[in-house]
Amino acid sequence: MFSVLVVTYNTDLKKLLITLKSILLQNHKSIQIVVSDDGSKENHFEQVRDFFKQYNFTEYELVGHENNQGTVRNILSGLEAVKGKYVKIISGGDALYDENSVSKISSFMDKTKAEGCFGLLQGYQITEDGTIKKTNFNSPFDIEAYRNNDNKKIEKNLVLYSDNTCGAAICYEREYCREYLSRISEYVKYEEDIFQVLSAVEGRRLQFLDEYIIWYEKGEGVSTKKHSKFQELLREDVDRFYDRLCEDFSDNKFVKKRKRVKALYKINNVYIRTLLRFFVNPDAIRYLVSHYIQSATGKHHSKCESKGFLDTKEFWKGLC
Repeated sequence: MFSVLVVTYNTDLKKLLITLKSILLQNHKSIQIVVSDDGSKENHFEQVRDFFKQYNFTEYELVGHENNQGTVRNILSGLEAVKGKYVKIISGGDALYDENSVSKISSFMDKTKAEGCFGLLQGYQITEDGTIKKTNFNSPFDIEAYRNNDNKKIEKNLVLYSDNTCGAAICYEREYCREYLSRISEYVKYEEDIFQVLSAVEGRRLQFLDEYIIWYEKGEGVSTKKHSKFQELLREDVDRFYDRLCEDFSDNKFVKKRKRVKALYKINNVYIRTLLRFFVNPDAIRYLVSHYIQSATGKHHSKCESKGFLDTKEFWKGLC
């Protein structure tokens, strides 16, 4: 069985149904859906049950909370209901790319024996007139390090430059996910995907599935929505995480360098922060130039671009 854990908090119902429909249309033989809501004013569980009934789908669990507890603990609660060996965590508004997404992920993880993997993201936005506008979303910035299986560069990029893979693109082995989220839950509340940094320092990293697996609603999530009140909360999570990392892995050469520049990350002005980082760590120039080259040359796009769910009129029937 493959499980999809949908995490929600005050999620718009229409966006949630986009996510759920993309899961229900998968061709994988055995799928479980867990919806874990983090204390929303309206969790939409009644409408979700009705939606599942339309598809005669019964392999689901709805996990509710009276109070908001933060993304990390919300996911951990949802994981208690997860039955599958692998779990794909997804937020309302994001969608699996096409009907083959789960099958591709599951087969890839079986073949590579991966504890975690990630694929390519197709960013999108819904315009005011209801049309779909595709957008670029480069995650991680240095994606070639994963294509080249350069473990040291991956670790370096994660620790020194916070070049995290977007959580929307990642799938985990269930117990691996539970292990690391439990470990960071005492000091990280919202930035759940940051545990990949800790994992990499310990010699465990994500494998790369070089195909589109997710439609990512760019600009609406807490990590991409500009001027969101959550931005400060996320920054606090990151500060606490790296404080702990510097304590626990003080002998790691990349962690030592991160400790030297840690104070610079608290500077709000991105230009001043970047210039100072270049001065303290000139290698950051190489990293930034590499990112722009990869972005300009389309390294974050699949060589075999096929139509996904959001490209087709059929998918939108019953959702508008």
